[in-house]
Amino acid sequence: MTVKPHNQFPLKVLHHAGSLLSVGALLFSWFACYLWIMAMTEGWGAPWDTAPIRPPIGYWQRTVNDFFESGMGAYLPAALFLTISVFLYARALAHTRTVRTTSLMFSLTNLAALVGLTAIGLTVGAFLTRVPVHLTPEDWSYWGDFRREWPLFPIALLLFAGLFLGQSHLAQRLFPEKR
Repeated sequence: MTVKPHNQFPLKVLHHAGSLLSVGALLFSWFACYLWIMAMTEGWGAPWDTAPIRPPIGYWQRTVNDFFESGMGAYLPAALFLTISVFLYARALAHTRTVRTTSLMFSLTNLAALVGLTAIGLTVGAFLTRVPVHLTPEDWSYWGDFRREWPLFPIALLLFAGLFLGQSHLAQRLFPEKR
């Protein structure tokens, strides 16, 4: 009497479906981070983009605003984030060789950083962006001023640096290296 091997087809389909779902979650997290960074670049880097009055041409505030308002400057922070994140993901994937868990770990940490930065940014931003009493709508710094918003930049940079370091260490520590 011969014993038939157990049919592994349903298990393989479930495994591949789980991998596809985790890669989909990773792509969604990258897209969400891209949109958030694009919105914050517009808000923090170009605060006068929709204001009726802008700083005069030649002021450094106007130069920075114009750089981040359109063209390469508008996409630079998001492109930098995605480049670093994809590089770290590829490196972690080469180390772990488990698409499902690596993708899921990266997507969850990306979304957690996004939620954390949104909460911190809104909280800090609420205190920083209040308009000083002595300014009137005729003054261009009434509509935005880097002196009021500068702390948001290092907060975002520190959180993203922590995200990248955390993802790199998680990939090395959670998953044994497979050769």
